[in-house]
Amino acid sequence: MLAYSMLIDSPDGQQSGFLPDAYAGRSECLRQLEQLYHSLEDADRVCLLRPRWPRGHALRGEALLAGGQPAEALAAFREAARLDPGDELLLDRARRSVEEIRSEASATSRLMRRSVLLAAGLALLLALLDLAALEG
Repeated sequence: MLAYSMLIDSPDGQQSGFLPDAYAGRSECLRQLEQLYHSLEDADRVCLLRPRWPRGHALRGEALLAGGQPAEALAAFREAARLDPGDELLLDRARRSVEEIRSEASATSRLMRRSVLLAAGLALLLALLDLAALEG
């Protein structure tokens, strides 16, 4: 990662055509180190410097997915797949994002059902207590 940072920060790196590659490499390293905010920043820089490069959008998707933002990750993977429709790995990553979105929605739905049941049970208990107080 240090080599990527040195290239990015050097005057020669700023002038070279390898700057998007350096940001891409550092983004990958940062994601593996679970520094997801910085990984996403570098992936965003890649997309700004080379917007038609699928790798930048895929890196962005990976950082977002690792950061628990599957819907945003899916959009990034879709853009990468649009730029390179023959890349099966990008399509697989997009599918994984969809699966995480579905899983998240299912968990939220279960939690909401439990909350409604708990609220209904609490309301019933309070009504029974009120009724007992009126009779007593």
